[in-house]
Amino acid sequence: KSPILTLQTLFFILYSYKLYYVKCKAGIRMKELYNLAKNLKELRKQYHYTQQYVANQIGVSCQSYQAYEWGNAIPTLPHFIKLARLYDVQMEELLE
Repeated sequence: KSPILTLQTLFFILYSYKLYYVKCKAGIRMKELYNLAKNLKELRKQYHYTQQYVANQIGVSCQSYQAYEWGNAIPTLPHFIKLARLYDVQMEELLE
């Protein structure tokens, strides 16, 4: 599996990001973000990576990465792409 960024994937991520931002401002969490947090943690453990290692690989602080796993924040598009590449998955799979 290759994390190829298609136009459809880009629109999907940007749309999800926009919905998340709007819903979070209202205090509502989307199911996809719960899935993202859960999937990031499961993949990290499956690969036996530490949070610090993943944070270093994608270029964020450990605290920022922890927020992704806890569902308190979502990765920017460039970091989202790096996460998909790190785990060799399609970007959509991170949200399923």
